[in-house]
Amino acid sequence: MRRVVVPVVADLHDPGAAVDLLLRGYRPNTHRSYMSKCRAFFHYCDVHDRAPLPATVDTLIGFILFELQRGALAPPSLVK
Repeated sequence: MRRVVVPVVADLHDPGAAVDLLLRGYRPNTHRSYMSKCRAFFHYCDVHDRAPLPATVDTLIGFILFELQRGALAPPSLVK
């Protein structure tokens, strides 16, 4: 299995410009929604003693199942 490595914004030449570029691609409500899901994922990882990044398949599946059990994910959210 081949892994794809994605650069971390902090590793780029101008991290601030990279963050601005990424943020301009989303409307404010979408940004807030994604950040909320991101915080939920980091919380799940912290509570369940999982490394968030790079996340393993087991961690992602565990998070999805956890969120489904909480009723926090609707089917369209799974696509995201």
